[in-house]
Amino acid sequence: MSAAYLGIDLAAQPAGTAACRLVFRDGAGAVVEELRAGLDDDALDTLRAGARVVGIDSPFGWPRAFTAAVGAWAQRAEWPAETDARSLRLRATDLEVQPAALAALAREEGWIHLPAGELAALEN
Repeated sequence: MSAAYLGIDLAAQPAGTAACRLVFRDGAGAVVEELRAGLDDDALDTLRAGARVVGIDSPFGWPRAFTAAVGAWAQRAEWPAETDARSLRLRATDLEVQPAALAALAREEGWIHLPAGELAALEN
C-alpha cells in the first residue's frame, strides 16, 4: 500500500509554479515520484489526482493596510498618506520573518502598492 502527498509552490503564472509529489511505500520510506516546474492548472490537476494530502505554498491575501487603502480609494476617499509604506507592501508574516526573508519576496508582490499609490495621488 502507498500514499501520495503533493506539495505545490503556487505562483501567479505557470512558469513560476512548481510541485513535488512524494509517495510513501510500506517499508520503503518516501520516494520523489514527480518534481516539476512550469505547471499550469491542468498539470496541477493531474498531479493532485489520487494524492492523500495536497499542501499549497502561496500568499492567499494582501496586506490589510493595502486592501483598506485600495477599498477607500475605490470609494473616492483619499489615499492614506500617513500609512507606513511597509504596511502597504508587507503582510504580518513578512514583517515577522524580516529581515532575512525580505530578499526572497517576489518583486511583483513586494512592490504592488507603489503604482496603486501613485495613481491615487495623481487622481486626488
